[in-house]
Amino acid sequence: MNLPGYQGDPNATQAVPRGLGTDIFSMQGAAPPPPPGKPRSKSRLVLLLVLAFVACVALAIVAVSAFGANSAARTPTAGRIIPPSPTAATYAPEPPAPAPAKGMKRQQGEGFTIDVPAGFGRTEKGTQVTFAARGKASVRVAKVDISGDLLKAIEAAEAKQPYEGYALIRIAPLEESPYTGADTAEWEYAYEGKDGLVHVIARWVDVPDSGAFAVYYSAPEAEWAKAKKLKDTVFASLRFQRDPN
Repeated sequence: MNLPGYQGDPNATQAVPRGLGTDIFSMQGAAPPPPPGKPRSKSRLVLLLVLAFVACVALAIVAVSAFGANSAARTPTAGRIIPPSPTAATYAPEPPAPAPAKGMKRQQGEGFTIDVPAGFGRTEKGTQVTFAARGKASVRVAKVDISGDLLKAIEAAEAKQPYEGYALIRIAPLEESPYTGADTAEWEYAYEGKDGLVHVIARWVDVPDSGAFAVYYSAPEAEWAKAKKLKDTVFASLRFQRDPN
């Protein structure tokens, strides 16, 4: 029915011409099949999204692995690359000792140098070197094994000391070691020698990159007060050769 000025309801369903084909589908209650060859765009889109997600995850794993490997080797700071710190502490060589004092001579042994009176003789036995003159002070340097605490190592050596009339004076660490990075302790004692009482200070030093040493300074008790200056000079001259490897 056509009325003047009536444009039709835009929401109304348009009538579909009926024919044989449409009547059949109408009777069967099914919609007509899609045109042949029409792509299933929704399924393809889902597949593409899944593939893109997998690719992004793979790239992220590769990037994180590469970043982790690089960051372990070097650290960027303010535009510079700083190499990682060494896992084990290393120390620069000890500064050389001043020239030997008057009347002193520099002696060298395995891993150390030391100044002793020029008139002292030198004898070597195993891993120890002794510098001495009869009736006077003597200096003995020995390499020692330390497996753990320095004071316990000294106490173990004291338990085996062979001296007659042995008397312990002290075993104590040096709060400030004169040797860079080294643990240092002193064992002071006295014993009865052939010519009377002998006074001894043994300085034990556990030196990184070098090993452990025990340096014994001994003098007759009657001469101990005079020998103090010589003792200080000997210990001040002591240097150790560190092995950076």
